[in-house]
Amino acid sequence: MPPDCSTPSPAQNETNNPVVGSRLTSESGRQYSIECVLQEKDHRPEIVYIASRDDGQKFVLKDLPPSIFKLAYDMQRTLITQERSPYLRLMRDIILEQSILIYDYATDHLLSFAQKQIPLAIRKRILGDALHVKENNILVNYENVDGKIVVKSVQLGDLEDAAYVPPGSDIVGSKVGNQLWRSPEAHAQGPVNSPSDMFSFGIIVMYIRPFPNRNFCPQEMEDPEMEPLSIILERQLSYFAEPDTFDTLLRHLGPESPWCEILTVVRSGFNEQNRRKPFRLWKVEKPGFDQDFMDLVGRMTNFDLVKRITAREALAHKWFADVEC
Repeated sequence: MPPDCSTPSPAQNETNNPVVGSRLTSESGRQYSIECVLQEKDHRPEIVYIASRDDGQKFVLKDLPPSIFKLAYDMQRTLITQERSPYLRLMRDIILEQSILIYDYATDHLLSFAQKQIPLAIRKRILGDALHVKENNILVNYENVDGKIVVKSVQLGDLEDAAYVPPGSDIVGSKVGNQLWRSPEAHAQGPVNSPSDMFSFGIIVMYIRPFPNRNFCPQEMEDPEMEPLSIILERQLSYFAEPDTFDTLLRHLGPESPWCEILTVVRSGFNEQNRRKPFRLWKVEKPGFDQDFMDLVGRMTNFDLVKRITAREALAHKWFADVEC
């Protein structure tokens, strides 16, 4: 479902957060009326609102803790001064006193949009645009014109959850992102860098072009008897971990990582009764599941980080040849 105002508003504001119906003035002097709470997560202080101006234009307001607000504001201000990319949803305004970032409102996000009957060319265009810069962080603005979906823009959002990684550095010791889309090295808490993003993107491509009974869809993780992470790891190893690339991943993690043993134990569960299902051998009789598509996803999800395709290489891949990104 696209973003809406289905989330109930707080009964009482006890933390100085905005309440539905309140009117806020930004640093630019514009006024925003809070329409509803779009997102409020348990055990996290961030609250996301939908608001509107007097001209009817909608916006997303993100109420953040001051420490997160400062990091997000500083990074986005740098990106804006360098050059505003059309593929990033950057802040349009702020309310400094309340640590609120204000963004343009998007019609939908990718996880919801992918459930619609969308032509292959549009799916390719969305994935190509997203590569310029991962799931519900990819925002889509579209219109229905004469019964056809017309995509106006595709942007990467939630930059307040992003981090700048200096050249030559990696992210270590943190499980980055939603577990559904994490690369194997991200599950193992690093080292994580751009190749990890490409693995995650490969999983998203599989979601956009769903494989029958062979996906990482959230609804498949709802069995109360199963630990979701064990399902995710088993499928990643089953689909993508060739013997040589698996060993390369373990060397990347290093002998001191406890995840080397965890991954090895998961891998040992494959046998005659529980065979691996290597992605390279899949046969799917559906439009768009050709050798170019299989090659693109296979290169994105290679367990050997050095051999993973880069974003620039992916954009130049034959599968995107008929799409202007």
